[in-house]
Amino acid sequence: MGRLRAVVATGLFATERLWAPLQTAQSWLHRAAQILANAEQADAAQVEAKYRELLEDILSVKGDERVSEWATTFYKVTRSLQSDTQLLAGIVPLL
Repeated sequence: MGRLRAVVATGLFATERLWAPLQTAQSWLHRAAQILANAEQADAAQVEAKYRELLEDILSVKGDERVSEWATTFYKVTRSLQSDTQLLAGIVPLL
């Protein structure tokens, strides 16, 4: 049991520096999900404005090397999904 505790303690110590950036990235995902769920039934322009605010917040920490890669990836995925959605919006009326 002592050996197991030592291994767990070593693992926790080795990954401790990763937890704060992970919590930051998780908060972005949670915020994005809340915005997109649109519980307030806001119109599209309001949802887009809220999401833009989120992206601005994310990009504002791009200088922090602990989360910069995650910020860039989050932004790129959002832009990719936005492009796909715009393409689908143009196709759906034709169906």
